[in-house]
Amino acid sequence: DIYLERVRHVRQAFPEKAGRESGWRTDRGRIYLLRGEPDQKIVQVFPPTNSPPYEIWAYDIGPRYVYLFIDETRFDYYRLVFSTDP
Repeated sequence: DIYLERVRHVRQAFPEKAGRESGWRTDRGRIYLLRGEPDQKIVQVFPPTNSPPYEIWAYDIGPRYVYLFIDETRFDYYRLVFSTDP
């Protein structure tokens, strides 16, 4: 089942860390469960400027959906800050 595969991936890719929610409750986890693996992914762990790390996920599923996640804390806690998904 595709959904169960996504759940397994989310548990591994976005594990629960001390004092944080489970991976499926994170912004990246919720989008992954909904859309699956992105068609394109840009990961900037060490951006060239002093800006925080970020990830951009893009899905080409009819309309193009783009999601921008930023780790403002720099402790691997990415938050969805922009999306073209209505």
